[in-house]
Amino acid sequence: ANYQEIGKQQVRTNEFGTAGGSFVIPIGGLKGGYSIQTVNGGASVQVEEYKRPNFEVKIDSSFGKIKLGEEVQVKGTVMNYSGVPLANSKIQFRVYSSVFWDFFYGRVDKMFFPPSRRILLTSGSAESLTDGTFSFKFLASPSNDLKNGIQYFDIEVDALDQNGETQSTSSGFSLSNQSVFIHTELKDWMILDSLLQSKVLIKNIQGQSVLSNVQVQIYELKTPDRHLKMRVW
Repeated sequence: ANYQEIGKQQVRTNEFGTAGGSFVIPIGGLKGGYSIQTVNGGASVQVEEYKRPNFEVKIDSSFGKIKLGEEVQVKGTVMNYSGVPLANSKIQFRVYSSVFWDFFYGRVDKMFFPPSRRILLTSGSAESLTDGTFSFKFLASPSNDLKNGIQYFDIEVDALDQNGETQSTSSGFSLSNQSVFIHTELKDWMILDSLLQSKVLIKNIQGQSVLSNVQVQIYELKTPDRHLKMRVW
């Protein structure tokens, strides 16, 4: 730092052409960028003072049944590492959006293109309550480029406590034009008892189970009067 030399070493490469060494940054030295130089090149490292965090901020990753075009409520907590909630912490949040395009290249196979660039959808501020919780809402507006793809939302949160310490976190989730997806254990051929005990699972696009009313209808196929053997020519 400050373009002052703090150490010098001479090392020899091994049979693989690599070499290593170490150096000690002086106590009380300047913080910032340090550089390591050789006749064949160099590298740089950033030195900062380590401060043990006193609290953490978390975002609830459960979003329930939501689809594009609906309002999303984001919840989170601010607590110290003893489990004590921090009230009146200043919350700054930013919500970014990007789109995954998909296309079918076969009858059942599907692939996704890389996401588009991130676009700042909204930003704002909030404040934690006495129990350390905070929340904010935003509209999950569908992108103009989106047709049948998946839209990804990235949430960044900065929390500032009353002592002036700032901690950050981020979380992301995906949405589409469909809020829930049905998963069953049904097979092409099943015994009647197994069929009646089959589970029907309702999940959102994150794969999280959600509560929903389900109507199941079972129809008996009409048995043909006679069986015909397929011709071999």
